[in-house]
Amino acid sequence: MNEKSFGKKNVYILNSKINIYDAINLCDVLVSEESSTLYEAMLMDKPVVAVTDWLVPDVKPPRLPQFPYDFAIKIPKAKLKETVLNVLQNKNYLEKIKEYRELNFPQLGYAAKNVMDVIDCVINGKKLPNTKIEELPIKKIPREFKRSVARRKWTARKYSLAHMSRFGELIYKIYHSVKCRSLSK
Repeated sequence: MNEKSFGKKNVYILNSKINIYDAINLCDVLVSEESSTLYEAMLMDKPVVAVTDWLVPDVKPPRLPQFPYDFAIKIPKAKLKETVLNVLQNKNYLEKIKEYRELNFPQLGYAAKNVMDVIDCVINGKKLPNTKIEELPIKKIPREFKRSVARRKWTARKYSLAHMSRFGELIYKIYHSVKCRSLSK
C-alpha cells in the first residue's frame, strides 16, 4: 500500500511505529475491515468505512470480516474510492457519527468527574445516586446500546456479591454509581 500511495497528492504515509490514536487523529476517514480501530475512530468523531470483502488475514484460514455495528459504512472493495470521496464531501455523515456516539456513549468526557464525585460521596458519607439503567430517558435505542445495557446489568449482578467486604462494597458502589450517573446525563 505504501508503494501504491507514494507521491500521491493528499496521501501521507506515517511511520508504522506511530501511536494508533495519533494516526486516527490525523486521518479524515478510517478504512478497515473489522478492527476495533473503527470504534476508536467513531469515538474520535471520524467517519469509518468497513470493507466487507477484504479477508481478515490474522486468522487461519482467512475469512470475511464481521462488523455488525450500524455506525460504519459497509461496502465492498470495488466501491471504496467512490465511498471515501462521498464521505469526505458529506458533512451530514459526521453529524450522524456524532449523534451515534452521544446516544451510545453519553459518559464520554465525564469519567474523571464521575469517579471523583463518587469518591467524595464515599469519603463524606453522602448517599450515592441510585439511577436504574432501564429508567434512562432515551427516544431511540440502537442494538448496540441494548447489548451494552444487558452487559452492564449482568456485570452489576455479578459484582453485587462484592458486599462481602467493606473494600469490595466501596469498589462496587464506585462502579455502580459511575455507570449509572454517566448514563443518566
